[in-house]
Amino acid sequence: VRIIAATHKDLKQAVEDGRFRQDLYYRLSVIPIESPTLRERLADLEILVDHLLARICKRHGIPVKNIHPNCLKVFKRYDWPGNVRELANTLERMVIMGGESLEVEDIPSDIGSALPSVEKNGSLKALKHHLEKETILYRLQQFDGNISQVARSLDIDRTNLHKKLKMHNIRRENEFSGD
Repeated sequence: VRIIAATHKDLKQAVEDGRFRQDLYYRLSVIPIESPTLRERLADLEILVDHLLARICKRHGIPVKNIHPNCLKVFKRYDWPGNVRELANTLERMVIMGGESLEVEDIPSDIGSALPSVEKNGSLKALKHHLEKETILYRLQQFDGNISQVARSLDIDRTNLHKKLKMHNIRRENEFSGD
């Protein structure tokens, strides 16, 4: 009999801390297989999304939906604490709730609005600067680089947005289309 078990805990550390039985650890760890988290293999994200979308759409009996490239950019900025299960659940929700093509607007707000964490020792000014930049980048992705729509969504005028783009060294021609 071969037992296959999975955990996200560091069992070796748990044994050292006295939180897991040593004899059970050695019985289970005959052939340990380390699997990296989703955030450690973001290069695989696009292939994984395509695979999961095909599987989800087949299960629901609908044609495979296309996903906008900006969705993948948002996905790559998210930490994915729930790993592939969280990605699959997110995609299923988008398939069920979204239209014929999956857009940034279809991304659940807890993922779409997630910004990278900022160093806890940073100043309030640095935090404000970081959040402003990340928010502008997110909105540029959301609106395919359309300055008018981004400015309107941020409730600022276009000239002010252009100043902020320059201040944050954001060049939209590299990543975003249109205006």
